[in-house]
Amino acid sequence: MQRVWSWGWLLLTLSVASAQSDADPLQQRVRFREPAQPVRQILQTLSRRAEIRFVAAPEVKDEIVLIDAENLSLRQVMDGLALALDAEWTPQPDGSYRLSRPVKRAQQRRARDDAHIVQFWREELKKRTPENLERPLTEAEVRATMRRLREMMQEALAQPDRQSRFDNLMNFYKPLEQISPLTRLLHRLLAQFDLRELTRIPINEQRVYSVRPGRYLLPFPKDAEPLVREFLREMAMVSSVYRDPTDGLADLVSRFEQQFGFDPVEYLLPPAAPKQLPQHEIYLQVVRQSELTLAIRLYIRRGEGVREADIMTDSVYLYQRGASLNLPEEIRWREQPIMW
Repeated sequence: MQRVWSWGWLLLTLSVASAQSDADPLQQRVRFREPAQPVRQILQTLSRRAEIRFVAAPEVKDEIVLIDAENLSLRQVMDGLALALDAEWTPQPDGSYRLSRPVKRAQQRRARDDAHIVQFWREELKKRTPENLERPLTEAEVRATMRRLREMMQEALAQPDRQSRFDNLMNFYKPLEQISPLTRLLHRLLAQFDLRELTRIPINEQRVYSVRPGRYLLPFPKDAEPLVREFLREMAMVSSVYRDPTDGLADLVSRFEQQFGFDPVEYLLPPAAPKQLPQHEIYLQVVRQSELTLAIRLYIRRGEGVREADIMTDSVYLYQRGASLNLPEEIRWREQPIMW
């Protein structure tokens, strides 16, 4: 009996060992919770823990990645890394795995991503663009909007307890942006651009466009002079109506500012209009803050001074909250560590 049991135990042990040897080693469970680090260092750690050699190609070895993996298969971790880096794994004759980024694959994925980004920017710009931008602003439109704003200001002044600073600003903003010469010029300049060109701006870098030549200045895609002339015309008209005692706002702004602590029109309707404006005084700054985020600001300098009061600005901010890259839920990564 003892001998039979021993042989049975031996056969069972050999069977289990054989099954384990036949199992895919990439299905072994791993835990990886380390600070953000270069890919080459991550693969060294995985190699020690999994007893499988992993190698990073030169184009990916120095990229910074953060992995937070709890009880995942080794294959899942490898797939997450490849997805994060636009890379792929290649088995080697010696049993190791090499992580590399084929040029063609990277280009194809970059093209798809850029197309999605451009579509997002177009949709966001459409939400923010004044409705009547394709035609010249008329005095009748300005007066109608000013009368509406005047009524809103008078109502707020009559019932201060029911208004808040934030509510007032939001109520004023939409009508104002329809007639703001600065906002209209900003969006007209942006309409000149092929947004695909802006995807070439690296993250955390900026481009500044101007007619003025300079080492770090880029030209506008098209002649900006007609847009500047239209801006000056609209600016003069809006400023004139703004000071009108019947339809304007000038007589109410000081009272409103005293009561609520802010001027609701100062950023979009500067009361002093320049009579002429050389093109080299206009700058359009485009900052790529993240893959999807663009911060665009228009700067116009009046006169020869450099005081803040001599600068008129307007801006548009294109971004998406809670953007997802559709990575596996268990794996979270970043190309760069967060800077607090």
